[in-house]
Amino acid sequence: TTLADLYQATGRFAEALTIYEEELREAPRAMRAWLARGHVRALCALGRAPEAVAQARATATVLSGLSEYH
Repeated sequence: TTLADLYQATGRFAEALTIYEEELREAPRAMRAWLARGHVRALCALGRAPEAVAQARATATVLSGLSEYH
């Protein structure tokens, strides 16, 4: 996901989004918060705020019960 972070930093949000989506499908539960943050930022940058809100809510549900750190 470092590459996705780089893509976001250079304005290549669609490419970043592709990486975040792939990683989120395979990520362990504890990694979802970190990945979802980048995913939500990419969605917002692409003007897809409703999807970003849905992703944020889904992530909160998945992480329910984990320590606050996650």
